[in-house]
Order: sequence, then C-alpha cells, then structure tokens
Amino acid sequence: MLLVNYIKEPFFDKLRTEKQLAYYLRAYPKNTRGILSLCFILISSNTDPRAISNYIAEFCTTFLQNAENDLTADKF
Repeated sequence: MLLVNYIKEPFFDKLRTEKQLAYYLRAYPKNTRGILSLCFILISSNTDPRAISNYIAEFCTTFLQNAENDLTADKF
C-alpha cells in the first residue's frame, strides 16, 4: 500500500497528463494467494497495447532509479 500511495500520482502525471496516453489509468496493489504485486491499468484509444506496455516499463524503470534519491525521511 505504501508503494501504491507513493507511485500513483507520478504514474498519473507522467502517462496521463504529460504524455496524454490514456483516458483511464490506475496503479493498485493485488494479493493473489499471498503473492503481493503492483498492477497497472492504462486504457487508451490513441496508443497500441505494445507501446503502452513499453511506456509503463519505462516509467517503472525511471521511477525506481529516482525513488532512492527522492524519498527522503520527511516524505516517508
């Protein structure tokens, strides 16, 4: 839940506001038989599924690279 709260706003800002890829998108946690995961949904009428998958992967890579420097004790 902590990761979801930390990632959902930048996910929305980057892919919805900045890149204008989707009319609906969401990041949410999922627990399947005790396996925790972070899921992304992005629905678009102007971008194909392969490109959407690439944008999400690029976002995750960049986000994780920057998270260590960005997440200060005060923010946490």
